[in-house]
Amino acid sequence: MGCCRLYQHADDTSDKVVYNACQFAIHAKMKKKLTIPLFIIAAIIVVLLYNWYKGMNSSDVSVEAIGIIEAAEVDVTPEIPEKIEWLCCEEGDAVKKGDVLIRLYDRKLAAKVSEGKAMLRGAEARHEEAGANVENSKARVENAKAGIQTAQAEIDRIRALHEEARENLNRISELFRDGYATKKEMDAVRTVSEATSAQMSSAMSKKISEEAALSTAIAGVKSAVAQLSSARAAIEEARARLLLTETQIKDSVISSPLNGVITYKAFETGETAIVGKTIYTIHDMQRVWARVDVEETDIGRIKLNGKAVVMPASLPDKIFDGEVREIGREADFATQRDVSRGRQDIRTFRVKVGVKKPDGLLKPGMTVAVKFMP
Repeated sequence: MGCCRLYQHADDTSDKVVYNACQFAIHAKMKKKLTIPLFIIAAIIVVLLYNWYKGMNSSDVSVEAIGIIEAAEVDVTPEIPEKIEWLCCEEGDAVKKGDVLIRLYDRKLAAKVSEGKAMLRGAEARHEEAGANVENSKARVENAKAGIQTAQAEIDRIRALHEEARENLNRISELFRDGYATKKEMDAVRTVSEATSAQMSSAMSKKISEEAALSTAIAGVKSAVAQLSSARAAIEEARARLLLTETQIKDSVISSPLNGVITYKAFETGETAIVGKTIYTIHDMQRVWARVDVEETDIGRIKLNGKAVVMPASLPDKIFDGEVREIGREADFATQRDVSRGRQDIRTFRVKVGVKKPDGLLKPGMTVAVKFMP
């Protein structure tokens, strides 16, 4: 009965339910018309009714959690290792997209560009020369072929004369033996035969020489084509090197990728920038959100795209509208540990609440209270 008195003057409807059930059980016991098992059943019913009522009304209760403000950030890093010549800003300075943030020394790179252009011109000149050599070698091949044809025609002509002279020599030789030809006639046809034979040897030598010239010319074409290919490769290499150096010169000037505020500065003028090492960190103060850890007992009442309000501790008179943008899929660390008494740890889920109009007032790291609307 002492337990029932706790709920006798309760205002909450659920407490009145418990009170009425409790009175029912007590009266039943006092009249001794109910058995002990029935009394236990009545107690279970009381608990179930109470939990049911609480569950029916819990969906109308908002969830509140404490979190911190975070913002979209970009790390500004160099693409080349070079000494820093100039830095634009200090921490806290506002920058706009396209503003020059960093200048690196580029004098060595400028010298490399001049050198690269000279190398490219030299490679192009060698390429042009190699192309001319290819054409000259092809011309020599054609000349050698023409020489071979001329030599062959001369051989054919002399062969005909030589055959005619040999036939005359045989005919006069027979007449000379029979006494019908004089010695003078015999010597004349012999001289013609020997002359045509010598001309035939000369024509054959000429043809052999032209064939050798053709082989040399063909080899010259192959060599000239190889030189042309090498010169073309040298041009491509020179262009690639020049393009790389020109790109590095462009990379020596680093601009802001977004509108925001410098929140971190890691280097000073005169220091050597390291590729991939952050020089500046920029926060976009218009893209901020609250990161909160919601207990697993409440996470079921939070819906994606649901409404919320964000209340900064440092700005008690300011309330910002928000929207649930992300809900973690996996539980994070436990907020309560009571393993000794057999109860499970209460774990949390990370929730990201975007702030619709931060107006530049919310800073990363600020503590905020977030209220999720039912």
